[in-house]
Amino acid sequence: MPEAKQIQATQSESDSKEFTREVLRNVYRQLFKTPVPVGTQLPDNYQSGEDLRGKLCQHVANAGSELSAPSSTDLPREEVNRMFTDLCAESGTMIFIPYALSNGQWKGLRRALGGEDYALLRKIKDGVAKDSAGPDAYGVLKVGELELGLLYQWLFNPTDTKQAHNYLHALKKAARKAEMKPRECGVDAVEAVLGVLFNDIKFTGVSWMDFEHKFPIVSLEFQPGVVEQIARFVRDTDLNELEPYEGGGVCFVDQPRDKDNFCY
Repeated sequence: MPEAKQIQATQSESDSKEFTREVLRNVYRQLFKTPVPVGTQLPDNYQSGEDLRGKLCQHVANAGSELSAPSSTDLPREEVNRMFTDLCAESGTMIFIPYALSNGQWKGLRRALGGEDYALLRKIKDGVAKDSAGPDAYGVLKVGELELGLLYQWLFNPTDTKQAHNYLHALKKAARKAEMKPRECGVDAVEAVLGVLFNDIKFTGVSWMDFEHKFPIVSLEFQPGVVEQIARFVRDTDLNELEPYEGGGVCFVDQPRDKDNFCY
């Protein structure tokens, strides 16, 4: 029965994709972990998100500058596979078998870690919202290394996975708009999505009323070029293999590219 075989093959492919996303979600939970409170007793083998990101960057840097996928016997690739396996196991969210990145994932990872725009991630700081300076007397939140760190935590170590995916999807749509009509739209669409995200207390858990200058809603101020970097990064199709989400309220996978609800 060809139909039955086709259904079985489709189901197997779907299961494989979801397994891959679960792996990536678990890895990202470790790379973008929320720092523990000061004074907390940490295990001897504890590593901060900053330390783990630094190691991952170093492993990929050791593989050289070429973007093509290397052979599976390359030592840097083995190190990254081992690191992904360990990070996923440490998350404690699933029974795990040794994980090996596909060629597409490896190419995406090298593209991400080797690109100039990814320097943003190397610079971000782990922290909790109370460490932020918060809004100024005019209700403006200056987005620096710590606030970028919070953004990554919200998107990749979220309390609400579906909403995190919705925001990532919205950022991608906005970034494509900025690419198609840069003179007309610039980065306004990306800034608008980030503005909604930073003010979504149900998602972030952050109330700007808790800071010295109390505002229910803040506006964002970025250093020159940062939003453009974010836009270039999230719309890079080579990074789709590193996408950790599917589902969510606004995203329908496999829709035509000319449809508003096209996802990644």
